Amino acid sequence: MNRSKGKWISYSIVWLVFILVAGLRYRLGIDSIRYESGYTTLPSLSELSSFDFSSARYDPAYIALNAIARSISDKFVVMQLIESVYVNSVVFWFFKKYTKKIFFAILLYFVTLYFPYTFEVLREACAAATFLIGWKYFLNKDWTKYYILSILCTMFHTSGFVTLLLPLLYLQGIRRFFTIGYKTIFILIGIIILGGLINIWLFDYIQAITFIEGIQEKAAVYQQGELSGSLVSYKGAIIIAMRYIIYPFLCFMIIKHQSKLKPNKFDKKYGAFELMLTMCFIFVALSIPITIFYRYNNYFFPFAIVAICNLIYSPIRIKSIYRNFSFGIWFVLFIPCFFFNIYNLFLKYPDDSCLYDAMRYYPYSSILYPEKDEGRERLFIYHNAF
Repeated sequence: MNRSKGKWISYSIVWLVFILVAGLRYRLGIDSIRYESGYTTLPSLSELSSFDFSSARYDPAYIALNAIARSISDKFVVMQLIESVYVNSVVFWFFKKYTKKIFFAILLYFVTLYFPYTFEVLREACAAATFLIGWKYFLNKDWTKYYILSILCTMFHTSGFVTLLLPLLYLQGIRRFFTIGYKTIFILIGIIILGGLINIWLFDYIQAITFIEGIQEKAAVYQQGELSGSLVSYKGAIIIAMRYIIYPFLCFMIIKHQSKLKPNKFDKKYGAFELMLTMCFIFVALSIPITIFYRYNNYFFPFAIVAICNLIYSPIRIKSIYRNFSFGIWFVLFIPCFFFNIYNLFLKYPDDSCLYDAMRYYPYSSILYPEKDEGRERLFIYHNAF
């Protein structure tokens, strides 16, 4: 009992630390600086009724959340804290509910999604968190509640419209194409090739029909890879494949191969997660040639984390014998995953060798002791963050 109590106390402490580190940050994150610069131009609660939403740059739910924050204070730190509390609380709840390996889950979350969710794509992080809340209704096929949350998700960021389409994956004619197996590798290779051809020949048409706010105005920038870091290079492709495809794919295949469940029972237990993993793989494959699709992984990668964690520390069947690997072996197996994530952050920009993506968050600065970092300010100028 004491051990279990200590586990949840530790989990709560980490949750609180994650909230405060993000919520009390000072001038960290490129997108965050953009949101901060427009913070006071949006209405407070008292001004909300007369605000013209049709001409607003942002979506209604984010404007409403911003209005709540502005009614408390005109300092952006309030908005940072509200967003950090909401997103981190939902993510920690999601991991607690769907995996027993909660500490490994938050480690993977920290390495892969924590900084984008709470330092960068604030609106989309709120949308992704709302989608995670609705996941239990997706599992239970309670479509009324699911669609209410999906609409709210879309009202935070229009990219959330993809969640409105997900129930279609349950249709039998579509479901069979979202089964993870060795054929998935060839399908993803085909998607990458097709995406490359689309990017070359049809990008102007994609830009013309892209109605997602924030994507349309940046589509040309994404095509040039400015906001994609090294994703469009061969190094970036390897890093992104290692992070978002190879590890989740291998883990799910091992779970599938070793499961003692009959196919129909396995599908009942893991089928919905398999759908989300497949969506993650598809958008990752598309994002290598067409970076504009990269953002959709914010909705689906939490499911990849759950898939990985449901395998970690589990007995592995080798020649009909189940073996338990020690912590050391598991740690070694995941070194490439962690290494590539860190390595990607410290890759020098090709046209400015003094800049790299880690400068978005390092060195850390808090509103308690606010200091401007010269290198980070240069990075903001480079990305036209103001």
